[in-house]
Amino acid sequence: MYSPKRIIILFFLVLLTTGCGFLFEKYSLITEVKGSYGGKILRDPDRGEYLDGTKVTLTAVPDNGYVFDKWAGVSDINGNTATIVMDAYKMVSAKFKPAIKKANPTDDIQTGVASRFAPDSNNTWTFMIYLDGDNSLSSYAYDDFNEMEQGLYNLVQSGGNDNLNIIVLFDDTSPTAGTRLYQVVPDNTNDIVSTRLDTGASELGELAMNAPGTLSNFINYSKTSFPADHYALILWNHGGGARSISGTASKEIYSRQIADDWSSGDGDYLFLDEMKQALISSGFSKTNKLDLIGFDACIMGEVETAYEFRNLADYFTASMANENNDGWDYTDLFGSMAESGSSTGSPAELGKLIVKSYHDSTENYPDQSMSAVDLSKIGNLKTALDQLAVGIYSENKKEFIENVRDASVHYFNDIDINAAIAEPYYDINDFSYAIINNPQLFSNNLISKAKNVLDILSGVIVAAYAGDVYGDYYGSGKKVKRGLSIFFSKGNLIYNNYSLYWYEWWYTDADTAAWFGDKPENPNPAHLYGLIDFADSNTDNIVETWRELMEAWYDPGDHSGGATPGGW
Repeated sequence: MYSPKRIIILFFLVLLTTGCGFLFEKYSLITEVKGSYGGKILRDPDRGEYLDGTKVTLTAVPDNGYVFDKWAGVSDINGNTATIVMDAYKMVSAKFKPAIKKANPTDDIQTGVASRFAPDSNNTWTFMIYLDGDNSLSSYAYDDFNEMEQGLYNLVQSGGNDNLNIIVLFDDTSPTAGTRLYQVVPDNTNDIVSTRLDTGASELGELAMNAPGTLSNFINYSKTSFPADHYALILWNHGGGARSISGTASKEIYSRQIADDWSSGDGDYLFLDEMKQALISSGFSKTNKLDLIGFDACIMGEVETAYEFRNLADYFTASMANENNDGWDYTDLFGSMAESGSSTGSPAELGKLIVKSYHDSTENYPDQSMSAVDLSKIGNLKTALDQLAVGIYSENKKEFIENVRDASVHYFNDIDINAAIAEPYYDINDFSYAIINNPQLFSNNLISKAKNVLDILSGVIVAAYAGDVYGDYYGSGKKVKRGLSIFFSKGNLIYNNYSLYWYEWWYTDADTAAWFGDKPENPNPAHLYGLIDFADSNTDNIVETWRELMEAWYDPGDHSGGATPGGW
């Protein structure tokens, strides 16, 4: 017979093992792999239910070709392992992503760039420098003006060249000096001694450098007063690509675009279409093109920016990355224009010289870049990119493409959500190679389209340079096959309950002024663009362009009623 003592012991043993609930609770743990692919989750101990207080170690084990990405539902994390205390019903998930193979054969190419550019009697040049320093770059604008004078001084010392004129519209933060017009003359002092062209009754006063009329008037004056066989326009200021980060008149250091003008105080800038219209009103067209348009400003080296000027200029130069504060080295640039037996006044050679000069002055910085682009071929590049967009959409592998995008070289600060919204620019070359190098993820058809982009890009780029951060290359376009970036939204990310693409309503060929109208609650002129040629789309709901690809993935909703995200 059982004694009373044995019966009591057996009774408690039963309670320990039955989960009846009033002494020791048991809880279920559900683990799942997000997307149901890429790996599995191991438990230690491995049970269906756990006693209250049990510690469980979870390990995320990726399948071949995948890597662990992140946990959800657990806070005690150490890489691909996590610890959870079972004090309630729990659900934990792990996400895996493809292990993107990164190998870019154009990294570390250093073949160099040679230029024979120098104006001659049959190829005279007028350089029009739109030097907008009426912002946080005022002192650097002054320095660069001095560099131009020093460059001409050095040119005189090496034999001189009477076949070029340098005309500068100069504005700074001086409250009394106003905007001034100069013809640059040789000088080796730290003073501005150049010839003032707007004197007496002709003084310009304080002009709004962010007004397209100011730019077109400057171009018209330069062409009329200093006629030449060739014209180059260089726009100097902060830059931010197709759109500025800030749409206000505030003076944050990240408020960038051509052209930021503090004196006007209205938060307006020159957007791509405004610059294009200024060139058109100055007489440039498909049959009478500007020889070269250059941007001495940050982050203007996108295919969208270059494409805007395809019918108005022959060549385009800009940086995909942030420039140093003092930008181009004008002492070296203009000081290199001495005639010789092998020199030429070719616009393509000028593009090479700009790349070479920028390389020589910034090669010790790892985060600089500069490219020269043949705009006569940029239309073919857009066609190839649109065909790539169609292939990407047809592949139906959105998450894989996003992983490739995120692994590609890009030109914004990863930890700044505002930069990710306003400047999601990715290296076209690096993105294309990321597709090509991962045949386990993508079809031969898509890989072929990516290769076609690279083939065409190699002919579009005349010369390009970038530091270690962006691939460490320096050479001709056929060698480096890179030098332009493209807008690719991180619309899969959420900020304040909205997809990042929702904030990027401005990436469109539509006139967004029609969306906002002249409503008093939306007076900010930064809301009026729009009008990006590269973002053209059809009305058939078929993915045919890069913009439509992103709309198909990250539908931003209707903004026609004037509603905009906070702060924009």
